[in-house]
Parts: sequence; structure tokens; C-alpha cells
Amino acid sequence: MISIRRGVACRLWSSRVWCRALTLFELLVVLVMIAILVGFALPRYYDRQAAAKEAADITAIDGINAALRLAYIDHRMTEAPASFWIDDVTDIANILHHARLPDGITCADGRIIDQRGNRYRLTKETASSTATIEPY
Repeated sequence: MISIRRGVACRLWSSRVWCRALTLFELLVVLVMIAILVGFALPRYYDRQAAAKEAADITAIDGINAALRLAYIDHRMTEAPASFWIDDVTDIANILHHARLPDGITCADGRIIDQRGNRYRLTKETASSTATIEPY
């Protein structure tokens, strides 16, 4: 039977009560074990984090390309003039839902950059082909 008295674990053994505190060595052993477990867990966490960013970037670029294809179809169906066609990266946000780029995707100096630093270029929309985003 174990009882707690004044913050120290005590065991009742027959009629004697003996108390034993946690030694410094035992505490260090526990800390080393925790450090070893953290050492195994952190690299896996960072690998998963990098894979998640890569998947998010690929999904965002695929979503933008799908929106560009839909805009192309819309421009052909409505016979929109060439001034409405997608020919600049600043036009991309205008065709997307809520008129903004997906999280992690930025436009800078006429280039599209994802959160991992990969750069993409825009091929302009023409009468016979849709605008697309392709890696450099």
C-alpha cells in the first residue's frame, strides 16, 4: 500500500513506515530517456512537416492551373477580347476565389514563388492555348 505524505512517496510495510525520495541519479536517467525519445521523434516530425509543405505547394499550383483552364474556357465561350486574357501574374489572383492567391504562394517580380522557394513562370493565354504555371 502506498500513501503520499508531505510530497514524498511512502510505503506502509507492516507496522513500519519508510519513505524514499527520488535520487538525482534516477532523475538524470529519466531525463536521458526522455531526450532519447525526443531524438527519435523530432527528425520524423520535421520530415513530415517538409512533406506537408511540398504537398500543399503542389496542390496550390494544381488549383491555380485548374482555375486558369476554367478562365480560358470562359474567355472562349464569351468571346472575351484579348485584354481580358491572362497574360501577367497579377491577373491570376483576379480569377481565383476571393481574388487572392492560396496560402504560401506569392507573386514577386513577375514570378510565382511557393513556400519552399520554388519558382514558377506563367505562360500567357493565347487564342489556342490556356495560360499555365510551369516550374523554371
